[in-house]
Amino acid sequence: MISAWAIEKCSSSHFGDLAPLNYGHRVPAGGAVDGADSKLTYLAIVQPGHYQAAVQLASGFFDFLHVIGITEQERDYAKATSTDDLIAKLAKQGAYPVTDSKRADVLL
Repeated sequence: MISAWAIEKCSSSHFGDLAPLNYGHRVPAGGAVDGADSKLTYLAIVQPGHYQAAVQLASGFFDFLHVIGITEQERDYAKATSTDDLIAKLAKQGAYPVTDSKRADVLL
C-alpha cells in the first residue's frame, strides 16, 4: 500500500513549472512509498482500468489518476519503452493494480 505521505507528495499535481500530472507520467516519491524501507521509490500515474476513469458532474468532468509504486529500475524501463508497457509487466506479475510496498522488482 502507498503511504499517505507519498500521495500527499503528488496531491498538488504540479511540480514547479512542469505540466500537471497525467497518464503515463512517472515521478519520484521523495523516498520509499511506505515511508520506511520499500524498494518502491517512484510513482507511475496511469489510467485506471479497474474503475471508471472519468466522472461527469454538473460543474464539469474530472479524471481519476491511478497511482502505483514502482522501483527505480522499473521507472528506467518505462522511460525506455512506455509506462503502459511497464504496467502490462506489473499486471502479469500480480503487482498491478494494487501496490505491495514489500514486493521485489518485477524486472529482475
